[in-house]
Amino acid sequence: AACDVLGGFLVLQSMAGGTGAGLGAYVAGALRDEFPAPPVLNCCVWPYDSGEVIVQSYNTLFTAAHLAEVSDGVITLENEVLHRLCNRAHNIARPSFHDMNAVAARAIAAVMLPANHRPLASPSAAAAQASTPTSALAAKAAARGRSSPAATPQQQ
Repeated sequence: AACDVLGGFLVLQSMAGGTGAGLGAYVAGALRDEFPAPPVLNCCVWPYDSGEVIVQSYNTLFTAAHLAEVSDGVITLENEVLHRLCNRAHNIARPSFHDMNAVAARAIAAVMLPANHRPLASPSAAAAQASTPTSALAAKAAARGRSSPAATPQQQ
C-alpha cells in the first residue's frame, strides 16, 4: 500500500481567486467524501484588501462557508500581515512571494509540528518536515465519530 497510516490531510489554498478558492474548497470536500475518517485541515491565505480579483470578497465568503462544513479546522493567514511581518520583523523592504511564503511556512510549521522546545532550523526545513494531526484535530475528529491515529505516519 502507498500509505499504511493516514494521519490526515492539509490543504493549502488561497481564498480570493477562482482556482485557489473554488478548486481548493472542492478538493477539501472531495477528500471528506472519499476519506471520511481522517481529519481535513485547510490552511487558507486571505487576500489583500485591494486585490486584483473583482469578486474576491464573494469568493472568500463562499469558500469560508464551504470549508466550515467540510473541514475539521481552518488556519487563516493574511497576505497583508505576512507582508508587514516581512517588512518589520525581517527588514525586507519589498518582500517577494517567496519571502512571504517562507514566513507562512514557518507559521504553519509552528502550529502543525509537535512541540519539542527547540527553535525551527529554517522556514524551508520546517515546511519540509512531516507532521501529525494536532491533539485538537484528533479531538474534533473523535467528536465527529472518526478515529485519528495517534502514531506518526510511517514512511516507506
